[in-house]
Amino acid sequence: AELRLPLHAEGDAWVDLARWASDLGSLSSRACWVVQLPVTSYAALKGRRAILDYGELLDNAFGPLVKLVTEEPHGEVWLKLQELLHHVVAFELSACLAVTEPLNGEVPEPSDWNESQSHPLAYQFYHLWARLKGLNCARARAKQKELGLRAAASSPEALACAYLLGASSVSGCGSLSSHLPLQYLYMLDKVGVAVSQCSKRSLAGDASALQRLFTHGLRVALCTEDPAVSHWSDDPLGQTSRSCRATLNGSPPSSPFRGTRRTWRSRRLTSAFVLAIAVHGDRRRLSF
Repeated sequence: AELRLPLHAEGDAWVDLARWASDLGSLSSRACWVVQLPVTSYAALKGRRAILDYGELLDNAFGPLVKLVTEEPHGEVWLKLQELLHHVVAFELSACLAVTEPLNGEVPEPSDWNESQSHPLAYQFYHLWARLKGLNCARARAKQKELGLRAAASSPEALACAYLLGASSVSGCGSLSSHLPLQYLYMLDKVGVAVSQCSKRSLAGDASALQRLFTHGLRVALCTEDPAVSHWSDDPLGQTSRSCRATLNGSPPSSPFRGTRRTWRSRRLTSAFVLAIAVHGDRRRLSF
């Protein structure tokens, strides 16, 4: 199983998570964890005056992990954190409820962004990717496994950001079934898609949407998005599985991507062209 571990990156967030995982026996060889950073956490922490700027949030999220690799500190808390990280496989930016805003004008550094409202989605995606890249470089030098990048996204803009920054898997994907250009890109690069028919933030019971994703060649997996809200069941994954099985019993339509050529050059140019249309709806905005 792959479970989510929300991280609201204030000062001692990693200490609390490490103690929770160790003291309550939450770690198991049968499950791995994905650390989830909600895009709305900055506004909440800033409102409580727990952080001063977005740079402090990033330092709280990644600073202890870099210190654990580069300095090898001693102490009970650090041992518990090291044990937790053995079961962590990726970071995920949760953007299902985010409002997409364009980046206008000069973009400040994270340490200079101290406004009260949350940052544009693309801004947060980029800085999460950059910090994770630096952490993985340090882990590679220490001969430790790298951590992957995931996303929980529903809007076309969020799905496009996740694709551009190399996310290996995206959950939610509420609008993906109606966007053939993004489906084409996800299919070419084999980006994983985790959906739930029961979730209001995913397919929301749309049987034809699930059928289209399967038929168009995407790597589809099932997940239990917000089970306490959407499922109302003691077995949310079983409920999702039964709903999926009932949906796919019918004969699927033909795939529009059948017979696609996948040479490197055609993929590179086609991906850039299709992505511009998917996000902007106008190929004239494309720039190489």
